[in-house]
Amino acid sequence: MVIKNINFTDFALDPKLGIKDYSVIHHKNGIPLKFFLVDKDVTNQIKSGRTPSKFNEEYWNGDYDFLTMQDVDTSIFKVGETSEKITDVAIEEEKTLYQAPENALIVSNAMTVGLAFTTDKPIFINQNVFHINIDETKINKVFAKWYFNLIFRPNFESVFVSKYFSKDEYGFLKMPNIKIEQQNKVCLKIIDIENEIIKLNDNKKKTQAIIDKIFSKILNFDYSKYWQDKTSSITSISLNDMSCHKDIRMGLGVIKANINYRDYINRQFDYIQIGKILSLEYGTGLPENKREGGDFPVIGANGIVGYHNDYILEGTQIIIGRKGSAGEVNLIYDNCFPIDTTFYVNFKISDIYIKYFYYLLKFMRLSQLTLFKGVPGLNRFDVYDVYIPCLNKTEQNEIVSKIDKELLVQDKINEQIKGKREDIKKLIEESIK
Repeated sequence: MVIKNINFTDFALDPKLGIKDYSVIHHKNGIPLKFFLVDKDVTNQIKSGRTPSKFNEEYWNGDYDFLTMQDVDTSIFKVGETSEKITDVAIEEEKTLYQAPENALIVSNAMTVGLAFTTDKPIFINQNVFHINIDETKINKVFAKWYFNLIFRPNFESVFVSKYFSKDEYGFLKMPNIKIEQQNKVCLKIIDIENEIIKLNDNKKKTQAIIDKIFSKILNFDYSKYWQDKTSSITSISLNDMSCHKDIRMGLGVIKANINYRDYINRQFDYIQIGKILSLEYGTGLPENKREGGDFPVIGANGIVGYHNDYILEGTQIIIGRKGSAGEVNLIYDNCFPIDTTFYVNFKISDIYIKYFYYLLKFMRLSQLTLFKGVPGLNRFDVYDVYIPCLNKTEQNEIVSKIDKELLVQDKINEQIKGKREDIKKLIEESIK
């Protein structure tokens, strides 16, 4: 009989088994961490919430803040203004909703496991996060927040296959046994650095805002009129198409976006339909457990989702979200593998400035073509019907140059913020030596 040695580390890293190696989050430099994050009563100290039904309009657009992960400012790990709010009706009828209190410590339990942040107001939370009610006589929330993000989370990502961390597992999580007085001193320095990051953030601009500004100036685009129309009536309904659907709930595709960008451009241009210039081709299915690592990015609807040892596209490519983050536009510079939640752009003419078209498609907000579908998805034939202005090469170069210049400024700000976060990490690491 042959007896084989078993490597339990290999077991832990095997996605088919998903066994978790907790050693990296229970030890520091080989020394066990003896201080539990919460006491034994996990049920009372770790709370989760739930998302009210999206199908009930009476539940949404109310007065009560509801958390989505996009609301988290990951430069200082704090929730700002929320993009979604729920109503009294939702709170009354959905009995299991949970509102975390002001200045709560919230941690992610799914996908972005270990992402921790605080709130500056009461907020209803969803099922993908936990409110951890720590003993503040032992743990400073600011210290815990940065410990989660800079120490725990990188370790988790390095060894854990599972993308979920349960309430019980958080209950077993340990932290360094540092006196609260020492934590408080460290946190005074951290808060000063956070304020410096906030000042840097005040000078940051979103990529979409930069693209909008440059294109609007070149095209003489009337944004005030555009947004006014966008927030009023922007749909049309084909009654003929409606008659073909037995169940109108499955026929929401008959509702079309009405906005025509040409109505807001106050310059004379020739126009061409996108479908005359390019085609959108389906990506190829590649399940997560089939991705072999390697050098080639796997591209999903919202960007890179993994790596593989093979690719299907060479060189710089424009990848567009087809499902999920439908309409999102990504520019990929490396050989890559777009999966079946995406389209990749195949230009029909050779003399194309790819980066200009990337910025143009971002400006056109293709996601609006998905707003009125029953299931979020982008129909490539809807994209083909969109008209775009024909700019000469000089103007294309001018647009790209100006956008790139402003984005370079943003990159420098991001580097400064990264440096500040490294300063915080050093403070944390020095305190737990």
